[in-house]
Amino acid sequence: MAGDYIIKEIAKVVTEVIPTDAVFARIGGEEFCLFIHNLTVQEAKALPHKAQACVSVSQFEWEKTSHHVSVS
Repeated sequence: MAGDYIIKEIAKVVTEVIPTDAVFARIGGEEFCLFIHNLTVQEAKALPHKAQACVSVSQFEWEKTSHHVSVS
């Protein structure tokens, strides 16, 4: 249950920093996909790093325990 909760929280954090027309989806297990269009090459390269950083600095609470996670 904790894993499902953290996956949902990761999605919330990432959707705050990606364009509204982007799609962030779970492929399976711990694999995610970020689908974006109409970006420059520089923007397309920078956005995943921004999402990674956003998750890395987040703290997720589950049953009074703090969890730090990262994505790659």
